[in-house]
Amino acid sequence: MTPSEKAKFGIVGVGAIAQSYIQAFQDCESADLVSAADVRVDAVQSVAASHGCVGVNSVEELVDSTSLDAVIVC
Repeated sequence: MTPSEKAKFGIVGVGAIAQSYIQAFQDCESADLVSAADVRVDAVQSVAASHGCVGVNSVEELVDSTSLDAVIVC
């Protein structure tokens, strides 16, 4: 990864605690939230739609769906 590239993050769990992390990505110049996973279909679809990331229902799908540099587990 070059200094001009953003780090690609995934997040596991999109409940109350995760919302602070998700919001932080909106203003972050060095990282993007590219994928989110949660067993609650409605919750993860809502996050994906409002934050422009991929929404999946398992950790396995998260890992397989996008190329990630790091994952936050909430």
